[in-house]
Formats: sequence, C-alpha cells, structure tokens
Amino acid sequence: MKNTPCVCGSPFSRLDRVKSRFAQGLSLESGAILSMAYLDDTLFALPGVVDFTACRKGHHPQVLDMDVAALDQNLSRQAVEGAVEQIGGIKTAIDSGRICFGHIEIPCL
Repeated sequence: MKNTPCVCGSPFSRLDRVKSRFAQGLSLESGAILSMAYLDDTLFALPGVVDFTACRKGHHPQVLDMDVAALDQNLSRQAVEGAVEQIGGIKTAIDSGRICFGHIEIPCL
C-alpha cells in the first residue's frame, strides 16, 4: 500500500505496482523479457490511463492483446503502440516479425 493520494482524488490507499504477474513474459531477441512491470511503467505514463490488461497469444509471432482503460477519449491505438515500442527490444522484435500487436481496445471511462 502507498500512503500518497491517488491523482483521481480517491480517499482510499493506493496499491503498489504489481510486479511479475506472469512468470516468463515475452522473450525478446535481445535476451530481454517484456514483463507486466514494463507495461505498467509505460502505459500508466500515458495521459489518462487508469487501468489495462495485456495477454499474449501464439508463438511465431507472439501476439500482444491489450485493453487500456482511459479517462482521455483522445488516447489512440497509435499512441499505445508507440509507447510500447519504446520498451527496450520491442521495436526490434516487431520489425523481425517475432511479436505483433493484436487486439487493442481503448474504452473511455
């Protein structure tokens, strides 16, 4: 738990970021692993993002599906993809066809 107030104004204690929600993550060619912790840091840095889910499917390529709940109705799929591509090793994996984006839903709250 964190004792700092949430930016949404909720009076309740905030939870710390959850690390290692899935054991192996996405293996990247560089030897790095794309973890939920990296996605947490990346997606929650986008304006208005309040929650997300992500899952992977397939093997060649691995498909990354995401639902990103946002307060900002202007958040686009391109913004989400662009942010995720900045995570070390992702752009190379996408360019080589090992990982691709699948379903990305962005419901506005």
